[in-house]
Order: sequence, then C-alpha cells, then structure tokens
Amino acid sequence: CFPNLLINPDFKINQRGSSSYSGSSGYYTADRWVLITVGNLYLYDDYLQLRSGSLGQYIEQELLPSTQYTLSVSYAISGSTRQTDTVTFTTPASTPTSNTVVGTIRVNTYLSFNVRYYTSPGYYAVTFEKSYPTYVNFYWVKLEQSPTATPFVPPDITTELLKCQRYYYRVPDRFRVLSMYDGGKNFVLDTIFFPVQMRTTPTISLTLYRNVNGVSQAIASGHEESENFVTLWSNSGYSGYLTAECYLYY
Repeated sequence: CFPNLLINPDFKINQRGSSSYSGSSGYYTADRWVLITVGNLYLYDDYLQLRSGSLGQYIEQELLPSTQYTLSVSYAISGSTRQTDTVTFTTPASTPTSNTVVGTIRVNTYLSFNVRYYTSPGYYAVTFEKSYPTYVNFYWVKLEQSPTATPFVPPDITTELLKCQRYYYRVPDRFRVLSMYDGGKNFVLDTIFFPVQMRTTPTISLTLYRNVNGVSQAIASGHEESENFVTLWSNSGYSGYLTAECYLYY
C-alpha cells in the first residue's frame, strides 16, 4: 500500500469534541477537516455525515509536478448502498496560477469529490462538494502517489492524533496552574508543553478562572508561546482552558 497523504482520513480524531458542526467557510470540524462553504455535518462512530455545504482538507505536503496520484473515497448517499469511487490524475507540470481542479470524481450533477489547487493559500486540497440537500456519509478518503488505488488501511489512532496536534491542540480538561511568588506578589505562572512540536508558533485561546465564594469567575491573564510550549500568567488564576492552533489556512 502507498501511504495516505491525508491526515485523519477516517474522521476519528475530533479534539473539539462536538458531535455536530455548523458554520461558514473556514470553520474547522473533525481535526484537519474544514468547511469550504457554509454547511453543517454530524460525526458518528464510523462515518462523517455531510448534510449541507462543502468540506475539505488542505494538504501541507506539496504534490509533485507531472506525477500520477489517485484519490479514493468511500461514501454512501442517503438511502443508497455504500460504495468506493476512485480517480487517477496527473498534476500539472508547473504550479497553477489560478484555482484549478486537477482531479475529480463526479458522482452526479450535484456531488463531486475533487483535488483542487488554491492560489490562496497556495496549497492543494481534497474537497467534497455538495449542492443538494440529501445527506452523504463519508467513511474514509485516501490520496496517494500511485497510478492505481491501493487498499485503505485505518491509521494508528495515537500516531494520527500527534499529526493532528501539529495544527491544533486542546488541553483535554480544565487544568490547574501553579502559584509562585514574584517580588512579594502572588503571581500565578505555569508552562504547558505541547505533545508534539506545532508546525509554527500557534495562536492561543486561554481563559483562566478563580473561585469566589463558590462561583467560578474568569480573570485577566497573559501568555507567551512558541512551537513547543506556552507560558501562562495571571495574578490570581487557579484553573483554566486552553487551545493552540496554527492551521494552513483560515
């Protein structure tokens, strides 16, 4: 089998933790999968159900020019039998200068699976494009550098999670921060190390809390981050929530 160039190809990694997602273009859902247009979807144990809109994944690894690749998609249109379709295509000899479809599986007039090049942000992407209301269940997708389709092998969940955490990391539960003293003032300081080096310095979303008479109150806080860790500070925080993200686009 040739390796799958997509991350989280069977939608099993879902750090955000929701069972459904609804949003506009650029809204991330299951790890690495982003809405390309306004849409909504549901996540089940064995599949992702796209109910409206278009979904895709930007590919950080550059596709080689003038090279054959194969896209395979396992899916079922609502009320129909599950099936797997494939297409083999050859990438352009040079980087496209406009948004370009280089490979497509056209199921019908309203549903297609594509490999597209987007000049902004300058990446290829695999997209599921749907323009009618019937639900589509997606079980897995594979993009490989190969002139023919090879079997889909479910990825190791631990390895795949680390791949996803290069782009997005969420501290699983509310965490405790350590109290330290600086110049006689009670100064809360803690460092959280990421489980894997992120692809670039991430954008941090942080909320710290303190307990006042049994009521949890958000307080002002600060942070400084790198690709490997984030340092947090506040003058009275005790616990909080944190996410770090550095997507390819949006």
